[in-house]
Amino acid sequence: MSVKNPHITMYDLAKACGVSQSTVSRALRNPGKISPATCSKIEKAASELGYVYNYAASSLTVKKTKILGVMHTLRIYLEFGQTISLICRMAAENGYEVVFELTDGSLEWEERAFLRLRQLKVSGVICFDASFNLQDALRREQEKGTPCLMLWQTPAHAGVNFLGADMHKVSHLATNQLLKLGHKRIAFLIAGAFDLAMVRTRWQGYLDALSEAGIAPDEALSHSLLMTPSNSKEPLLQRARLVMDNMLALSEPPTAVVVANSLIGACLLNALKDLRLRVPEDISIMCLHNDLLASTLIPNLSSIDHNIGYTHHELELFLQHIFDGKPVTKPGNATPLTLIMRDSCAPPQM
Repeated sequence: MSVKNPHITMYDLAKACGVSQSTVSRALRNPGKISPATCSKIEKAASELGYVYNYAASSLTVKKTKILGVMHTLRIYLEFGQTISLICRMAAENGYEVVFELTDGSLEWEERAFLRLRQLKVSGVICFDASFNLQDALRREQEKGTPCLMLWQTPAHAGVNFLGADMHKVSHLATNQLLKLGHKRIAFLIAGAFDLAMVRTRWQGYLDALSEAGIAPDEALSHSLLMTPSNSKEPLLQRARLVMDNMLALSEPPTAVVVANSLIGACLLNALKDLRLRVPEDISIMCLHNDLLASTLIPNLSSIDHNIGYTHHELELFLQHIFDGKPVTKPGNATPLTLIMRDSCAPPQM
C-alpha cells in the first residue's frame, strides 16, 4: 500500500494498464463486473503508482451510491455492542458518519477494506483486528496525518495507537493461574485461525507461560474451533464436542482448558456435560474475557477482566480530538487486568 501520488490521474492508471478509463473506474468502483484478472492488474498498478480512487467524489455524479444500508440494534450488555454504540453516538453528535468494513479474517478483504476507507478519505480509522501487514499500513497512514487506532489487539508495530488489553498478558495470566493450581496438561481453545495476529498473540502468551513453567507445549491441546476437521457449517457446540472427544482420548488428557471467550466456554460446558464430566472437579475452565455470560453460566467461569470502562474513557478522548480537529496523541498504556476466580477452576484431582 503505497503513499498516494496526487499527480497520478485515472488516465495515467488506464494507460499503464492498457485499458480504458471507464474500465478502471468500474474495476475500482464495482469490481464484480470486471474480470478478476483485470481487477487484480488495475489494483496492483494503482498501489504501485500511488493512485487512490476518490469514491466520494465519483458518487456525486449519480443519484444513489452503491452503498447498502444495514441497521441493527446492538444490545448494550455486549461489550462489542457497547464500543460500537459509543463510536456511533459520538460521531452522530459531532456530525460524522461511520462506515463499517468487515474483513472476516481474510487478508484480501482486509486490504480491499482499507483501500476503500482511503478512497472515502476518512478522518480516522479504528480497527478491531488487523494482520501484521495492515498494522504496518495503519502506521504509515498515521504518519501521513490520518489518526488510526487499534482496539482489543496489541499491535506488533509500536507506532500504531492502541487501546485495550495486552492479549499476550491476558493469556499468560490465565494460563499461569491454572499452573499455580497444579495443572500441567492445559488445553487452549480459540475461535479463529492461528495465523491471525490477535489469535497468534493470545496463543503466544499461553505458550510462554507453559515454557516458563518448564512444560513443553503439546500441539494436540491447541485447537481452533473454526479450523477443525469437521464441516465448518456445524454448530459451534458440535465442534466443541468433537475437539473435547479428541483431547480426552489422548493418553494424557487435559485437566484444564483456556477458552478465548464465554461463548466457547458455554459450548465447552455443554460438551463436558454430555460426556458426564464435571467442572471443575474433572476439568477446569479459564476464560480470557470476562463478560455477563461468563458470570451467569453454571458454573460461573473464572475470567480475566479487561477493564472496558478505562478503554471507553480513553476512546472518547481519542474520538473527540478527531472531531475537534486537534492532533491525536498516542493513548496511554494497555488497560489494567483483573483476575476473577469463580467456580470453574480448582486444583486437578490426584
